[in-house]
Amino acid sequence: MRVSRKFLRVCALVMLFQALVGLIGFGLHLRADIYGVGPTFFDRVVYGAPIFAPMLFLDLVLLAAVGLWVLYQRLPRPEPT
Repeated sequence: MRVSRKFLRVCALVMLFQALVGLIGFGLHLRADIYGVGPTFFDRVVYGAPIFAPMLFLDLVLLAAVGLWVLYQRLPRPEPT
């Protein structure tokens, strides 16, 4: 499949948005566990919102970035004008 540099830039922009969503989700989950309803902090962390679940978005961003980098390296270089 042939891809263009423009397509790779769009993919990178989507990945940055995905990373931002992961970081915001981490903050919201952490906030829910700190200020949530529960008798102890331990109970809120164990039974509340999973703190590291949104960080999976960042893992996917890293894996996709490696793939995009490989694709970018294989594209023919544009000729200077």
